[in-house]
Amino acid sequence: MALLTDVLVASPSEAEAICRDARHFENWPCWEAKRFDNLIFADLLRALGAEADAVSLAGVDRLIYGDEDGPWIFHLPDVIPETLSTLEDDQILDLAGRWLQGENAGYDLFERWLPGKKPAGFEEAVVGSVVVALKDLRTLSKQALAANTSLLLWMSL
Repeated sequence: MALLTDVLVASPSEAEAICRDARHFENWPCWEAKRFDNLIFADLLRALGAEADAVSLAGVDRLIYGDEDGPWIFHLPDVIPETLSTLEDDQILDLAGRWLQGENAGYDLFERWLPGKKPAGFEEAVVGSVVVALKDLRTLSKQALAANTSLLLWMSL
């Protein structure tokens, strides 16, 4: 069973409504993915130099909605939209490399998806995919800042 994850532009006060809406991706600006959990976003925060926020997100401090069975919503720290919204494409490539050096991101994006020996060009393809993800998140970050709201991470099994 895959972990479904979405990053949404929404207010933390909307967390319960998002969880009750089976098609929340139609009602809030959303980036849909699989397996980009709070630990992988904690690695992004470390790549941005925000260690305290990374520790907070890796635990349950930023969990704003959810029970034992999920779905869960985490409030992503403001440093993510504030930083991503200002990055140029060449800076995104550098950030993608740093993000993939994180323990969870590196494992999940390199090993879990394709364990063992990697075909030629695999690492470049993964970095390219992460660059695309960061560009999508940059767009979402700009929307969040323009709307004076937040980025929320929705996760469900």
